[in-house]
Amino acid sequence: MNRIVKNIISVLLILNLVAVTVFADSAANNDLDMDFTSNWYPSMTKQTVVIQRVDVPAAIARADITFSLVLDDEAASKKGMAAKTGTTWDVGGTVYYDGVDKYYSKAVGWSGEYSGTTLLSTYHYTRTFFGTVTNNLGDSGRVWGTGKVWAYGSKVPTSQVTYMTQRVYYGTTV
Repeated sequence: MNRIVKNIISVLLILNLVAVTVFADSAANNDLDMDFTSNWYPSMTKQTVVIQRVDVPAAIARADITFSLVLDDEAASKKGMAAKTGTTWDVGGTVYYDGVDKYYSKAVGWSGEYSGTTLLSTYHYTRTFFGTVTNNLGDSGRVWGTGKVWAYGSKVPTSQVTYMTQRVYYGTTV
């Protein structure tokens, strides 16, 4: 019985977290903030990035400093942000290193919803950090916006994050 419960929990964790391996590719990140990329350079090594969709209740979203959507009509806003059929999300992350002082790193994450090759103006957030939700470093916080939303973590000593997993969360309000 105990073994069955452990197997079920393992499967649920695997389904809940989507781990993908990403190559840091500066050509793929050509729409990064140019002030950021002038001093920071992408990692050229393979890394694992855990990506998870976490939709946020509207009451919590309103408390975020970057949340600016006016939710006058709750029903209309839910309809506008509801999952659309036939769409996909482009979500990823990479590590950037300080070009001046190589001893520091930043997590960079992005997300955007697409219909085919068309980027939609879905209001959503992106959040990135190293570690776990309860023990993280360089947390960007939730960055809200439309289109492709970029989140830049804070500067962290590379020695502290070398063996930590980068995480990218994204979602809308519920």
